[in-house]
Amino acid sequence: MQNITFCFYSVAGCLSAWHFAHKPFPRIQKALFMFLGAAAVCIGLAPADKVSAVMQLFFAAAVLIFIAKCVSYPVIAYKSKLPETYLLAVMYFIYLPIAVNDAQFMMTMEGRPLSPYAGPFTTMAVGAILALRLARNTRQIERFNRTLAENVTQAKQELTASLGQQHKLALENARLQERIHLSHDLHDGLGGSIVRSIIMLEQNDKKVDKPQVLSILKMLRSDLRQVVDSGSSLSSKVPDTPVEWGAPMRHRFAQLFEEIDIRSQWHFEQAWQILPTALQCLTLTRVAEEALTNILKHSEASEVRVALTAADSHELVLRIQDNGVGFDPQTVEAGLHVGLQSMQARISRLGGIFSISSAAGHTAIQVILPLKPGL
Repeated sequence: MQNITFCFYSVAGCLSAWHFAHKPFPRIQKALFMFLGAAAVCIGLAPADKVSAVMQLFFAAAVLIFIAKCVSYPVIAYKSKLPETYLLAVMYFIYLPIAVNDAQFMMTMEGRPLSPYAGPFTTMAVGAILALRLARNTRQIERFNRTLAENVTQAKQELTASLGQQHKLALENARLQERIHLSHDLHDGLGGSIVRSIIMLEQNDKKVDKPQVLSILKMLRSDLRQVVDSGSSLSSKVPDTPVEWGAPMRHRFAQLFEEIDIRSQWHFEQAWQILPTALQCLTLTRVAEEALTNILKHSEASEVRVALTAADSHELVLRIQDNGVGFDPQTVEAGLHVGLQSMQARISRLGGIFSISSAAGHTAIQVILPLKPGL
């Protein structure tokens, strides 16, 4: 057992010293493990008349392994560039003559072993080496913590700057969206009113009297006020029925259609199946006004149909169609029809579907808005 333990001590000393210097040698490690296994088997199973020779053989091999470690470790320490490995190499160099002396004593039983006297010094040397390693690791940890703190501070500063830039961009985007919405409202609301007023004046061959001018101006003022107040549309009142929603628009356009010989048909549901929001009602009003104004300006139609129905319990459908000259719907995507693009943008913001089909003699605009119960 003493000989097997000494073989294990020699192999373990090599492995620990190499790993301490961060210089493992995988192939040599495998060879040492094989040597250790062979030593345990051969010494443990050797016959009584052969055990002495076997023990001397493996003892000598273990001593050679120890001496090879002591001789080669300065080179390993030099390659590792670690201060504590230099001290360990010095300790191994000092222990080299002690190991030779004790090996000679064990094989000849002459003289006196020196390793027992060197044990306390070994303990103090190993303690000093480990303390040096611990101090070096502590300094590395402190440097890492300082670097980490600096990186965290820099990351916080960059994040703060990024968030500030993002907030600035969000404000600019909000202002831009507000301007776009306002331009759409002016185009679809007040612009349509101006077009209707122009058409009304053009169709009137007689001299326009003061009450008619006042009526036109009041209508424009009303539409402008509606555009200004559209920002608070979420809190405005929803018409009690679809009929009440369409009544003002029907009153305005029916008279114009009659004056230029356009027959108009209006169909509205008698009651809401699911109450829409004020913003949805305002959006449908703007879309319908823009579509009807375009019919007045460009369609040359003789018949117009306007219908607001519920396709099912969760969708509201507005359909406006005429029998005019028609146009190419692809020009909407190309940006040639600002009014139609405005309608399309309004419906998209509410998650609805805006579709156009047009040909000579038939043009239809359809809007589908989803309704949510409980709103």
